[in-house]
Parts: sequence; C-alpha cells; structure tokens
Amino acid sequence: MIAFAHPVKAAARPVPRIGAMLSGAFRAVALVAATVSAVILAATVWHVAGSAISWTEVQAFVAPTSLETRGRSIEQLVEGVR
Repeated sequence: MIAFAHPVKAAARPVPRIGAMLSGAFRAVALVAATVSAVILAATVWHVAGSAISWTEVQAFVAPTSLETRGRSIEQLVEGVR
C-alpha cells in the first residue's frame, strides 16, 4: 500500500454538489413566488379598500383634523355640515 505524506490537494474550484445547485434553484423559485404573492395581495387589498371607501368618507374622516377646523369643536363642525 502506498501512503501519501501530504494530503491530496483539492481542485482550485470545487465542483458544486447537485444538492447545493437544487437548493439554490428552489430558493430562487421561492423568492419569485413570494414576490408574486405579495404583489397579488397588495393589489387585492388596494382594490377592496378602494371600492369599500369613497373619497367623501375619507374627507369626512380627515376634516376634523385639518387646519381650517382648528379651534372648533366637533359639535360646531357637525352643525356647519347640516
């Protein structure tokens, strides 16, 4: 039997294992799937929120905090709307 005095040197660039390549591919596919899912979820929420809330409701909600209503009570604001 021959015994080597020095360990055999590995190649300059190790060959990637098939498991490592597959895990990289799975990670890439998972990232794309997560991105697509996030975009679909955001678009759905945007659509539902847009159809459920009208612009006048938003203005009515924000109105008591705007600068032109400063110093007036909510009762005065409600009386002004009627």
